[in-house]
Amino acid sequence: MAITTNSNNNPVETLLSTFIKKKKAEHELKWKIPEARLTAPVEDVENYIGQLRKKSRFIAGGEYSDTVYYKEYGENVYAYFTVRVNAKTEEESLLFDGYMIQEEDKLNLEVASAYTIQPYLEKFGYKKAFERPITLWQFTAGIIGITANSIDDFGDFIEISLPATKFLKAREAAETFAFNFFEKLGVKKDDVIPTDVNTLQLMQTKQNPQSEETQSQGNVETKTAEKREENSEAKLGGKKLF
Repeated sequence: MAITTNSNNNPVETLLSTFIKKKKAEHELKWKIPEARLTAPVEDVENYIGQLRKKSRFIAGGEYSDTVYYKEYGENVYAYFTVRVNAKTEEESLLFDGYMIQEEDKLNLEVASAYTIQPYLEKFGYKKAFERPITLWQFTAGIIGITANSIDDFGDFIEISLPATKFLKAREAAETFAFNFFEKLGVKKDDVIPTDVNTLQLMQTKQNPQSEETQSQGNVETKTAEKREENSEAKLGGKKLF
């Protein structure tokens, strides 16, 4: 199982510097302004995919089954590990998102299966948050990253990531760029929430803990029914079309 992170590469910092007017030398901060996220709930994210493909560069996407774990570092400050299973290939990957704490993955785990990861995460203080079927599309536009999400039993969202930087004007430029991008998509600034989709779903789960248990049971029942359907079709020689 591959382990990846959402850390930013140095070329992004170089690209950000082009947004700073250099009539005077820009003061470089000692500590980076951390990465930030802006998220807008939308009615049907698929209605925005055409626009996103025209206004940005498509990177990747697909249908997945996620198991999300979290660790709380302070009030509304979290880090996340996600065990992600590709719905088509069943390939598993372990994703780390620690943008709030400015940390990268330090567990250095090699995981063969989702069933083996939980004891390690619990050892390091991570708790299981929720499971979810998710369809996502990832894009990039200039200095921002864009993820369009459709999450069963939760909602559809467009999330923009603003890269970490040591320059105040670079962050201001990134925020302006992001809100202008939302506006071009027809999303109002007042509808944008300054956090990420994982945190929004975690907040809902904490407010209604029984909903996650019910949702997980429903997902299991759905998968079981789909498996029975596949077996029946196999016996009949039929084929499923996506």
